[in-house]
Amino acid sequence: ANDYTQLFNKDAGIRSVGETRWGDRMAEISDITTKVNKTTLTISYKFTAQQQDIKNAILGLIIRDAANNHLFDTNTKWKKINTSILKKGKTFKVSWDIPNVLQAGQYSVSVAAAHEDGFTFYDWQDKAVLFDVTRNNATAGMLVLDDKINIKKV
Repeated sequence: ANDYTQLFNKDAGIRSVGETRWGDRMAEISDITTKVNKTTLTISYKFTAQQQDIKNAILGLIIRDAANNHLFDTNTKWKKINTSILKKGKTFKVSWDIPNVLQAGQYSVSVAAAHEDGFTFYDWQDKAVLFDVTRNNATAGMLVLDDKINIKKV
């Protein structure tokens, strides 16, 4: 039954939430996609240098639930990944594989690309795409962790 339910976890990154976007747009994020399966959430986007060479951009994302609770964020700076120089007109494709521990529900992804200083943004797209997680696991919590229960008579 759980495998059947997982059929409804699908590519969901094509639905736009109603764009809230800012940044200097010297480089831009495009082609944001999400793929959801039973164990993994994959989020990808393209980052293109529009007006000049880009040095050590910080690429990241935020996942929020339907109530706008900030559940997860990550970026290349925190992961100590140097993105080096992206020449004008060239594109990076960045992709994250994240364990799918989310409960059933709808989530949004915000994506961002910051200058090397971490304060000035090339492109920030708040709630850029929505995705759904479906599952049979019952929980009152925010996460569905793979717990094991052991019971012994004593």
